Amino acid sequence: MKNEHGLTPQQEAFAVGLAAGLTQAEAYRRAYPRAQRWKDETVWAEASKLAAHHTVRPRVEALLAKAAAESEITVKWCADRWRQIAEADPRELSELRRGCCRYCWGKGYRYQRTAGEMEREREAYEALPAAKRRGPFDERGGIGYHRGKPANPNCPECFGDGVERTHFKDVRTLSPAARRLYQGVKETKDGIEIKTLDQAHALVQLSRMAGLYEKDNRQKLDPLLALLQELPGNVMVPSAGAALPEIEDEGDDS
Repeated sequence: MKNEHGLTPQQEAFAVGLAAGLTQAEAYRRAYPRAQRWKDETVWAEASKLAAHHTVRPRVEALLAKAAAESEITVKWCADRWRQIAEADPRELSELRRGCCRYCWGKGYRYQRTAGEMEREREAYEALPAAKRRGPFDERGGIGYHRGKPANPNCPECFGDGVERTHFKDVRTLSPAARRLYQGVKETKDGIEIKTLDQAHALVQLSRMAGLYEKDNRQKLDPLLALLQELPGNVMVPSAGAALPEIEDEGDDS
């Protein structure tokens, strides 16, 4: 039996779940418990079709609009958050730093260790059978290595260029703006990748609110384009996916 919005109980539960912030797959499994036994790919496909359905989508939009009204979400509230994202400094999340190489500050520009490294390597060397040792333990450039030191411009190994290192910040210390920009981390085959919201998209939203989005025919340059060109080029976030097509028939009870 369908309700006043033309939805079955399962469809209504699905719509309420989406409006509450659940993912499509989570909302679908809650609305249709039998889907708990399905493969993820099947759930994703069915949930996407249902979310795009011509009766479900308006219901979700209506629920979201009602929630926004009850929460007193205003244009200023939205603008403040878009502005924080647009103005956040990505360097609060990660930095590319240069520090000294192992030879920069070693004695005679030889390989330098930390105190702990020197102790462990000395112990390992002295534990070798006498036949495998080649004289006394070689301390080479001595101790004192600290990768945070600046590169030595006279270093014959790196020639003052030092070593590049990626530094990821502790997200517990982020500013409010950087917290809005930050979207988590992803481990890839090439290492850790920090995910962020799209700062260019945030600026577009602010420009629309300020009436700058439409090109001023009296000017030779589009104000929005000029603003976008000033953004740092290293802010990259996957763009939103294309709109899902509507379906004519949802089939049995989904």
